[in-house]
Amino acid sequence: MFGARTLVLILALVETTFVFGQNCDNVYPQLSAGLSHKDETSCQTAGACWDGAKCYIPKIYGYEYKSVEESAGKSSGTLTLNEASGIKFGADFSKLNMDVTQETATRTHIKIYPDGEKRWEFPEDLLPRPGGVYTGKDASTKTIIKPQKDDDQYNNMEILVTRQKHGIPSSEPIFVFTKMLVFQDQYLQFVLGVPNNVGATYGIGESTRYTQALSYNSTYTLWATDQGAMYFEQSLYGTHPFYVQVTADGQAHGVLFLNNNGMDVTLTESATQGKTIGVQSTGGLIDIYIFAGPTPEDVVRQYQEVVGKPAMVPYWALGFHNCRWGYENLQYVEDVVANYSKANIPLEVQWTDIDYMDKFLDFTVSPQNFPVDNFQSFVKQLHDNNQRFVPIVDPAIYVRNASYSAYTEGLKLDVFVKDLYGKEPYLSQVWPGETYFPDWFAPNAQAYWTAQFKDFFDMVAYDGIWIDMNEASNFCNADGNGQVCKLRDTPCDGGCCIDCATVDPTNKYDYPPFVPNAVWGALGGKTIAMSGLHAGGILEYNAHNLYGFMESIATRNALLALRPSERPFVLSRSTTMGSGKYAAHWTGDNAATWDDLKASITTMNTLALFGMPITGADICGFNGETNEELCARWIEVGAFSPFSRDHNAIGATPQELYRWDSVAEAGRKALALRYQLLPYLYSLTYNSHAHGDLLMRALWVNFPKDPLTLTQDGQYMWSDGLLFTPVLTQGATSVTGYFPQSKWYSLTDSSLIDASTIGTFVELSTDLTSTNVHVRGYTVIPMQGAAMTTTAARATPFTLLVALCSEHMAEGFLYLDDGVQEQLTHSSTVTYMVENNTLTSTVGENNYAGKAVLGTMEVLGVEVTGKRHGTAVPHCSATLTTAAGVQELSAESVRVVQNPDYTKLVLSFAESHKIVDNYSVSWKCAY
Repeated sequence: MFGARTLVLILALVETTFVFGQNCDNVYPQLSAGLSHKDETSCQTAGACWDGAKCYIPKIYGYEYKSVEESAGKSSGTLTLNEASGIKFGADFSKLNMDVTQETATRTHIKIYPDGEKRWEFPEDLLPRPGGVYTGKDASTKTIIKPQKDDDQYNNMEILVTRQKHGIPSSEPIFVFTKMLVFQDQYLQFVLGVPNNVGATYGIGESTRYTQALSYNSTYTLWATDQGAMYFEQSLYGTHPFYVQVTADGQAHGVLFLNNNGMDVTLTESATQGKTIGVQSTGGLIDIYIFAGPTPEDVVRQYQEVVGKPAMVPYWALGFHNCRWGYENLQYVEDVVANYSKANIPLEVQWTDIDYMDKFLDFTVSPQNFPVDNFQSFVKQLHDNNQRFVPIVDPAIYVRNASYSAYTEGLKLDVFVKDLYGKEPYLSQVWPGETYFPDWFAPNAQAYWTAQFKDFFDMVAYDGIWIDMNEASNFCNADGNGQVCKLRDTPCDGGCCIDCATVDPTNKYDYPPFVPNAVWGALGGKTIAMSGLHAGGILEYNAHNLYGFMESIATRNALLALRPSERPFVLSRSTTMGSGKYAAHWTGDNAATWDDLKASITTMNTLALFGMPITGADICGFNGETNEELCARWIEVGAFSPFSRDHNAIGATPQELYRWDSVAEAGRKALALRYQLLPYLYSLTYNSHAHGDLLMRALWVNFPKDPLTLTQDGQYMWSDGLLFTPVLTQGATSVTGYFPQSKWYSLTDSSLIDASTIGTFVELSTDLTSTNVHVRGYTVIPMQGAAMTTTAARATPFTLLVALCSEHMAEGFLYLDDGVQEQLTHSSTVTYMVENNTLTSTVGENNYAGKAVLGTMEVLGVEVTGKRHGTAVPHCSATLTTAAGVQELSAESVRVVQNPDYTKLVLSFAESHKIVDNYSVSWKCAY
């Protein structure tokens, strides 16, 4: 029986007047015709379908495939248009070429492009393609291209990629390229069918979301935009057209759309017609990579084989950072650093926002508020204390100062983006006022950028660089109509103060036929006009999403030119495919709300999939007023984010961790544990750089066969060894976490959650200054002592924390170097394996000359033989075996702690014992 609410809905539908264009009946999925067609008239003019509320793409007849060449590992053919699409976004290409290549055993590459025409694509010199043709018989997948009859009896091409075993394809594909293929000059469209056994889809970014799994009947827009991360479900700073799907049997696969043009990705679900992923792009090519996995981490590694593995960050970058927009003078900053020290809260890096600049001009310092001599002395003092300094630099260069060298040199070297005429630089407005944007495609751009950073370094000896506003962000051109902008007679005094005009209303790039769901309603809104020209005639329309990526490359190269032997640290707001190779990333301008705190975990877990391991959110929130409870809970998340920085906006109450007693205490406890875990975190960072391993992970990455992990958005892991379960709810003093099948030892108390048989939900009592960190059984974690700086922590003896699984086994890894070298040649690696009550340490590379000693070993869940009587504590003995022989540890070096749920063995070693050594430690415990 229908309820009243259902009846109202039915009546509303009956009363709707449907006005259809051609071929509008039974269209599935209904993909939007874009922001340019939001009313009935414009919709019908575009040849699209209007249903009384929205405009959508009509039925598409697609292309028929004809094979031209077949060889082992590769097939090439032509696609012939069945019938014109009817979408009046431009003429359909009548003939397309398609190459399908099995590049490796686990990677399939599909490329579709017009016959005889060169098209824009992600430049290969910026993102070299791996290529290859795999002819082995053990390929993980098989590609099947076949005709699929539609209702009008056209042969629409369908591509299936399936897993195969012994040459026999699976009945369930991992990739289905189906109907609705459109290829026009400024409009590309295709639809993928979602396999029936897919449990969840992750990826496609960047946006702030409540859940990591993508939602059906939702559109995700990829267009680099200066839009605060506090706005949920909208396109933000970065563009990452890559997704990972997990199937019911726990296997994973991934798909990359290697296209950097503007894009809408729409997930649609229908009870009768299934699930689809529709992709609509403003140009470029259809260039698709399919990754077969089969584990989630395998998929991400395979993705990084295409886009590049992430940069290795310096060790100090893993310490705690502090910043604020609103440090009005140098004395204020000096007081902040001193107050952290007085509060006994670790501070590794002090940052400055645009306040330090002279009238917000890049590569300058304010003579009044940050006098250069005093500034130099301050940075020297930081360095003397083994602390670091990072300033912000924006790309836009001020133009109303003839003595400003960044401007005059830029003009001289011809390195600024031009307007549509190609003669004058495109005028914009950012923090300093009227500005030009560097053109990273310009032949002299790198030399220009490097010279500016060198001059700046001679003023202030910074350690890393923070690049912001690089989507590129423009305070003017809000409607996207500003093709040419001019200076006014008087300098800017607030608001948009340049005069912008439309000089060519027919320009197809400023007024394209299809506009994805861009935040500002037009592709050029609050950025460079789409008709803007880069060197070589490259259009902003095509290159827009690369701006921050290319600035990251130029900035990293500039820092390497300054200090060739030292590892650069660059933090960038705008990112795209491959950005992790050059820069770290923070989640942007979030807000001081509980929803933003929760979403920060979802965002970091998603960014990790894109090959960006070093990410973090502004701790305590950037915009708005934080409060004591929220800030305490946020540092308990932020202390265990790969990038850990407190930062907030001008006008808001300062929120350094020492401002409240409870926040200071929460910070001391959480950061003390972070600094103890730095050897483990640094080793994971190395594994990300060297092998493409995931550092930060959602639970489903490690436990894809457990369906309960697919929606656990409030927890996260470091690799597969540490699980974090923070409190994310206002007023809560406990949190319920899910613990997948394993043993889980608490690092903050002596408890054990034994989920060896089946995963379980556990409520954890968590006071305001505490959080929950659990080490998974079967893990060896190298640790050092807590300290105020990473330099001091690195000087302390190592502890090996051995968490045993039910089979009393564990494994681990340690990477060591000096923390700053660029080439990683003077480094050492150690692997640990535990079985039969023995830990074996095996040295791999051994080129690190630094002093590092093993102080203690803690074994959790040690096996005890015999029968326990009453409260008896077992007796344990241990031996150390090295090249010098076998040594029995003294009774004073062996300590047993009988916890309620397990036995812990603590072994102490002489300071002379090196951590990098081939040795074994054996133990026996009995009642």
